[in-house]
Amino acid sequence: YCREAPRAVSNLLSTPLCHDQFIELEGIEALNVAVQGQDKECIYAATLAYRKLAALSSNHVRIMETSVQVIIANLLRHECDVRTQLQAAITLTELASNEGMKLLCVGNGVLK
Repeated sequence: YCREAPRAVSNLLSTPLCHDQFIELEGIEALNVAVQGQDKECIYAATLAYRKLAALSSNHVRIMETSVQVIIANLLRHECDVRTQLQAAITLTELASNEGMKLLCVGNGVLK
């Protein structure tokens, strides 16, 4: 179950039209739970979903409101597979692409 749900979400989020509804239905919070589990494939799929959301700057504020940047930074600090770390790094790169988000990332301890 855990593996398939984030995979399905990641596939759905390939279409930007799905982003608003996913966020409004508290989907980011569900990803936050999935990424903190033990299943490596589940963590990867959730991290990939974060990356797809972060690709649109219009999602950045709503992503940051759920502290995704802290969760993603923690993935980079701890041992996880290279694929997951790559998606996490791309997500942070996307979030730091505008000035306001850079300051929020730093303020939330992402650089620690």
